[in-house]
Amino acid sequence: NARGVVTKSLLEGGAQERVLAAIWRERARIVGPRWLRTTTMLDRIAESWERLAANEDERAEQDRLRST
Repeated sequence: NARGVVTKSLLEGGAQERVLAAIWRERARIVGPRWLRTTTMLDRIAESWERLAANEDERAEQDRLRST
């Protein structure tokens, strides 16, 4: 919910989600191995964003194919 309203172009794909995944990966790197549970949680958040990015890429590709 903290992300708020999101707008995307029709064929954009998962670029926005990849940026968010990179942010969460960096946060996990900063926390490091000292706080293993927190690092694991942050990595899982990043993985979630990466899955959403892949889904958005697939949706965009399907939309592109439909429009041609």
